[in-house]
Amino acid sequence: MSRPTRMVLGVCTFNRGERIVRTLEAISAMDRVGGRVAGLMVIDNNSTDSTGSIVDAFAGACERLPVRRVLETRQGQGFARERLVRDSSEEIIAFLDDDVLPEPGWAAAILSVFDDRPTAAMAGGRVVLEWEGGPTPAARRDAALLAQQDLGSRVCLVDGPMQSLVGAACAIRRSHLDACGWLTRRIMGGRAGGALTSGDDYELGLRLRRVGGELWYTPAAVCSHLIPPERQTPEYLDRLARGVSRAEAFLKWIEAGEPAESWIAEMRVRAERKLRRTQWLEWRPGRRRRRLLERQARLDGWNELLAFVRQVR
Repeated sequence: MSRPTRMVLGVCTFNRGERIVRTLEAISAMDRVGGRVAGLMVIDNNSTDSTGSIVDAFAGACERLPVRRVLETRQGQGFARERLVRDSSEEIIAFLDDDVLPEPGWAAAILSVFDDRPTAAMAGGRVVLEWEGGPTPAARRDAALLAQQDLGSRVCLVDGPMQSLVGAACAIRRSHLDACGWLTRRIMGGRAGGALTSGDDYELGLRLRRVGGELWYTPAAVCSHLIPPERQTPEYLDRLARGVSRAEAFLKWIEAGEPAESWIAEMRVRAERKLRRTQWLEWRPGRRRRRLLERQARLDGWNELLAFVRQVR
């Protein structure tokens, strides 16, 4: 009989300070599923505050779960996640943001997905927003941008166009990750410092699907995502919407199989037409500003993609 597949838990962090302790405590309190949860790696992405010493102190005092901190000097969430993959050996790799609180049964529910489905490449569950004050009307409207995820009360396959699982709390199978080429072909860099760049988790999901991997959602894997007041302001949410919209071009290109420059140019023209149409026809005050922001960001994304492809080809 083969040995049960093991999982490593990974948290990538930057200047989280004392606030990371709640996440570390929630992770250490999870059911280790008979020892199948091997340990926790905290990838410190060049923190300049007290994060490093706080994580080290927690690691020294934690008796329920092996914890170690690893420094990644290349700035960006993508590089931090890459370091987690390269510095671990377990078949299942979990990505948990440094502001999520998984429930005790999260790891068990995720592992059950991989146990039951050999073709499962990625698994995730319910992500519930925990408002630290608020929510503001703007934050409630933009809950999806803040990584809320609820796909219903049943286990389901995520396979719609441009669909993936949010990266705030998910896990991947290493063999599928190796097959999809993400370690060597990754394009989206993810969050870097305070920049609200986006799309790296969706790129991973799309690449896994391209090599036949399946993405599965299970409602039994529940975690809370902490949303402080500063992430509920219209200004922050506009920045977030701009980052998500700019990433759309790269994600559509990846999903389409990275077609030629002519395809990108055509999609860019379509994006420009939509922007012009919105400028001419959208006069509803409650929608005009945001729709213009998003459509301008999408056009910017197609311009950036076109420049990227011309540079690398």
